[in-house]
Amino acid sequence: MYCRPIRLVKICLLTLCFSICLYEISIFLYKSKRTGIISTKTNSTEQFSLKSSKEFQEIFEKLSPFTVHLPKFFDEEAKNWFYNCTYYKINSKKCPEKNCEKNGVLFNDPKEHLDVHLAFVRNGLYMNEDCGYNYDNQAMRRVFENEKDIPAVYDTAFIYTVPDGWAFQHFLDGIGPKLSHSFTFLNKYPDAKVVILRGSRFDRSVKEIWEMLGVPEFSRIIHHSGGSRIGARLLINPCRTPDPNHIKYRIELFYNARYIIGVHSGALSNMNFAQSGTTLIEIMPYRSGTSSLPMTCSMFNPLDLKACAGYILYTQSQLLNQTYWILPTVVNNDGNMNVNLSRVENLLQQI
Repeated sequence: MYCRPIRLVKICLLTLCFSICLYEISIFLYKSKRTGIISTKTNSTEQFSLKSSKEFQEIFEKLSPFTVHLPKFFDEEAKNWFYNCTYYKINSKKCPEKNCEKNGVLFNDPKEHLDVHLAFVRNGLYMNEDCGYNYDNQAMRRVFENEKDIPAVYDTAFIYTVPDGWAFQHFLDGIGPKLSHSFTFLNKYPDAKVVILRGSRFDRSVKEIWEMLGVPEFSRIIHHSGGSRIGARLLINPCRTPDPNHIKYRIELFYNARYIIGVHSGALSNMNFAQSGTTLIEIMPYRSGTSSLPMTCSMFNPLDLKACAGYILYTQSQLLNQTYWILPTVVNNDGNMNVNLSRVENLLQQI
């Protein structure tokens, strides 16, 4: 066997050059993946605009105005209750031609109802803002300078810090709409952390829905307690814009439902799984002499037009093209309700 030093040197040089080329190509592909945050291509029929700078990029979507029709009333008591609540007094001003019975309530406020913002921030910094349409524009663009100053810094993180988003009801009505606009990117970054607010519990249904979306709790979900800052080299913020077969069985059950009746509560949020045309009957609790929950809007002060809680299920049913009936029922001093079964029977006879 002959030793050929020149050939050996050539082989070593070729191997070295090939390794260097592979290294440079891998670095190039890695940087391309990191810098190519947003693809302007979309399968959606909605129109998007893209604002871009070195550190901040934003997808803006303009939704269409929508109408919410009045509930169905089976007797004068239910009708009078609704017409005297502050919800109606505030929103009746939005009825086209001032005819709420015929035209319903038109919701077309750009900030609250129509404008969707999906922000991508390099070295983004989250400082405990509530995730909603009032999310401050400057806060959305906030960045950090030094990672050492931030208690927790992740490579990529999504912000879904909706109040009580750990609960089934508020996951659906709070986080759900934001997921509908950001889910594509949740798939694009499969290792990204998902930041939600820590609660008194983590509803089993919510945990299972996240897992069905490819977001297991043990590896991706951050239960944020508040009071501390969170940073990410890429912070994705959709705020400013909704047994092992437990949840799957529930979805199937309500998808096939034709009539749903229940007291105002998170359980009625299952209506989101029901089809258009489903009839929803909501027993609406209220206190006759106070404006505290669980009532929604009492009639005790006709001049008090403060915004009130409790109408999210009614609004959702209209957006889902479901038929909504309201059954206002007073709450007694013990916090309980005694539902008049004769009224329920009369209601059912009118459906």
